[in-house]
Amino acid sequence: MLKTSDRIMKRNRNLIGEVADVALPNSIIAVVLLPDYGDSVFNCLLVTSTIAPGRNRLASQSIAGPSGTTSRSFTTSGRGDVTVETRDGAGVAANYVAYGRLATYARTGTPSFTMLYSGTDEQVQVSVDGTPRRFVHDESGLVIGEYGATGTTFAEHVWLMPDSDEGGWEPLALVSKC
Repeated sequence: MLKTSDRIMKRNRNLIGEVADVALPNSIIAVVLLPDYGDSVFNCLLVTSTIAPGRNRLASQSIAGPSGTTSRSFTTSGRGDVTVETRDGAGVAANYVAYGRLATYARTGTPSFTMLYSGTDEQVQVSVDGTPRRFVHDESGLVIGEYGATGTTFAEHVWLMPDSDEGGWEPLALVSKC
């Protein structure tokens, strides 16, 4: 049986046996089997990931399968957020607010997204190419409605109250226009 600690990661222990640091190799290769539901056979994908030296963060990835190879490269911030991704020549740029929440997302050839958050860290608006969708939360922080800039209702959320202190609120229904 392949154990992660034996084959992929190098662990150094201090004098009392605690893991002092973990170093990943510059390249990790994995074989992934995915079912092809059309003919009930498994297709094999070869995934090669490259780790940025000294940062232990994903730098690039190559996925080879029956339909060809896809390559991706990543640039991360000091905190580890992916700020730039290049996927087969198409670029993705992302920016984050101070608390690590996604603020903007733009990808070549697709709409761009802008997110706004309240002082209590709730997502209150998502704009797609400048068209906003606003979210209203209840006192528990649950989303209860999604509305357009002029108050047009997109969706309203109905939640099931927990029957004990152990369970949490569960989504019961989503009411939206067809």
